Amino acid sequence: MRKVQFKVWVCIAFFSNVVFSAPDIQTPEGRGLERARLESERTAIHSKFETLDRECQTRFVVTSCRDDIKLQRTRDLDALTRQELVLNEMDRKVAAAKQQQKLDDKTSANAMAEKEKTRQDALAATAKRAADRAQKKLDKDSQPLADKSVDRAAEKAANKAPLPSEQEKAAKRAAYEEKQHELAKRIKRRDEGLQDLAEKQKAREKEDAAKAEKMSR
Repeated sequence: MRKVQFKVWVCIAFFSNVVFSAPDIQTPEGRGLERARLESERTAIHSKFETLDRECQTRFVVTSCRDDIKLQRTRDLDALTRQELVLNEMDRKVAAAKQQQKLDDKTSANAMAEKEKTRQDALAATAKRAADRAQKKLDKDSQPLADKSVDRAAEKAANKAPLPSEQEKAAKRAAYEEKQHELAKRIKRRDEGLQDLAEKQKAREKEDAAKAEKMSR
């Protein structure tokens, strides 16, 4: 009986003392290798138990022998289960970290987009105020010129001898066309100035956007 128990305990020790070179479970690949190793050990434990169980059935004290190897099998399988739980917990933490990173990236992107929108709105408002000031100045400068044109035309007409009706109409039409021509020139210069201002503002906005994109990287 002692010989049987000795052989059983020698076989049991086989389960507990086998040393494996554990992979790095901090990486997904390492955890995959570790799971494969645990599954291989589980298969080996079951296979070894079946062999020992058959051997126990050839012994005189069958029940005690089988109880001993069953107990050890349970302990070894429990040890594998605990190791698998560690791997599962690591997988859970990695997945949670990735999800949190996605949320952080999305929040950061939204914040940057909102900041850029605010900046663009401010630039547009600044450009509009500059355009309004330029328009007011142009209108202010154009009014005296128009008045002078009318005064010159009136003075010229007054100094001349009375003209026939058709000549008076032609003179008035000429004065009006002269005034309109002068205003058209002023408006053209104003439009050119506004266009130049808009192009400069657009170039400045493009440069600021490029800087912002570069900083975000």
